[in-house]
Amino acid sequence: MQPQPPYVFSRISILVCTALTTILLSGCGRSSEETAAPIPLERIHADGAAYTGNGDFATAPWSCVRDPRTNLVWEVKTTGDGLHSKEHTYSWYEPDLEGSEGEPGIPNKGTCSHSDCDTRSFTLAVRAERLCGFDDWRVPGHAEIGSINDLRFRNPPPTIDPAYFPNTQAGAYWTVSTYGFYPEGAWSWQFDLGHDRVDWKREPKYLRLVRGEVIHRPKTK
Repeated sequence: MQPQPPYVFSRISILVCTALTTILLSGCGRSSEETAAPIPLERIHADGAAYTGNGDFATAPWSCVRDPRTNLVWEVKTTGDGLHSKEHTYSWYEPDLEGSEGEPGIPNKGTCSHSDCDTRSFTLAVRAERLCGFDDWRVPGHAEIGSINDLRFRNPPPTIDPAYFPNTQAGAYWTVSTYGFYPEGAWSWQFDLGHDRVDWKREPKYLRLVRGEVIHRPKTK
């Protein structure tokens, strides 16, 4: 009999602060829903140029979003079956990552196209593509993905601003952070509920890549 998935909710993000966005930007005791102003994000074209469209993704799409608060640049998902499809899922597989506690994960267990369906393979494919002019794309850390969680959009989810992040699924997205108490698991972020959890690395999850200087030490426990 296989053990049940280690669905472990972060006591820090649930009980101390509503989300890590609050820790990074607002301080404990306030949720992102209470933030007075919207997050001032910036759209970027696929070639790295500043966005000049009308903000309607259907008629004038963009490929990346920069967050001026953190200077992180985020991948934007698309419809259809291309490399960046919103439908694609990936198992957690990071064989070269320090801090994975000797548990690199499982390769190619998601459902996707244009790359093998694991976090490492997808990252390499996006780097080779030079999405938005960058070749240093990576799987985000726990705190990083929490920084774009926005509880103003929790009813209905996903808990992220759809004006900048269209095609986001109301589901779990991988982080690079291994769960320290159980290395076969890693942290994910639940954009249906607006908080984190731990899942088996072999489970297929959604994935959104980021690039830029790491803003927080990866969460391990």
